[in-house]
Amino acid sequence: KFMGGLHEEMQAMQLQNYSVFFNKTRKLKANWKLPLYAFLEPYHIGVLHKNSIADFFIKNIASSERFGPHIRSYVPRKNVLELESLDWEKAKLSEFVTPTNLVFPNVCMISHPTSISVIAMFPGDSPDTCSWQHWLLVPEMPDNEKQKQHYEKSVALLDGITYMKEDFWVSEQIQKGLNAGALDELTLGVNEFMIQAYCENLDNALESLGAQVH
Repeated sequence: KFMGGLHEEMQAMQLQNYSVFFNKTRKLKANWKLPLYAFLEPYHIGVLHKNSIADFFIKNIASSERFGPHIRSYVPRKNVLELESLDWEKAKLSEFVTPTNLVFPNVCMISHPTSISVIAMFPGDSPDTCSWQHWLLVPEMPDNEKQKQHYEKSVALLDGITYMKEDFWVSEQIQKGLNAGALDELTLGVNEFMIQAYCENLDNALESLGAQVH
């Protein structure tokens, strides 16, 4: 019931059949929500990720929808038009589009062509710190060196560069700016409507509990 409209998609992913190839938890000097924002808008990919994953994707295009408090986004890869000539029943969607499911309030699931990243954010001891855990799930554990090297390369690119050195590095820089106290508020633009939706979901959830978010 909690998953609502995402329930069928979660079932279709058959995560119970996947294995954990990589699992690591780290600290971050940023509020726990800042890294999640990166998964809710696509326009930063072409700039921030120009040295890692930008070449795989069409710039600044995404299709997003809300399922109760949850959010699903699709970012098209550059080969997406090849789907026109394929049997959609047989095509593997993640080879042409990258689906991201944000399971409210703190988990992102990103489907790569041959693996799935699950990232969970947890508040730290203060509002400007957090920890994050990254699991890389694979259909089956590699049984030869070639397969192992393939997934190790994915970890090096996604975890080591895209997330650590790009997305989450920027989160820490944003947090430094917020800590400086120069801004009383931030304005979300038209490319950031899903960030606004996510913040509204948080506000609604906390209001129902009589709590405040940090």
